[in-house]
Amino acid sequence: MESSQVKAHRVSSQLLSLAGCLRVFLLPTLILTLAAMGRPVPRQILLCNVCPMQLKDKSCSNDFTSECQPNEHCGTSKGYFGSVHILTAQGCLTPDLCNSTHPLIYRGVNYNVTYRCCCSDQCNHLLAPTMHPC
Repeated sequence: MESSQVKAHRVSSQLLSLAGCLRVFLLPTLILTLAAMGRPVPRQILLCNVCPMQLKDKSCSNDFTSECQPNEHCGTSKGYFGSVHILTAQGCLTPDLCNSTHPLIYRGVNYNVTYRCCCSDQCNHLLAPTMHPC
């Protein structure tokens, strides 16, 4: 018959062995899970058509694209002189510009530029009938 001291030692050793296994296998998983829970979900980086500000009648092939910053959307910019659409541009826009209008001096002329955004790759094609907002 085993003495109670030997049984206690054996049970204690088994518990320490189990605790060691838990520490080795579960602790890193628990730490990584908790760390990931506090992090923001990474945003999609969009690929957008790019065309510099120019007269709207000038051709701009959609051969040029750019990766936006994580906080940017694809967008188009349209410059108006009075109510006449004169200028057009494409590229990446920050969310604060989306659905806004701002004055711009381009080649010495004052324009009002409207900014429209969309949130999928190359959604800012100039010939798109409608851009679906974000």
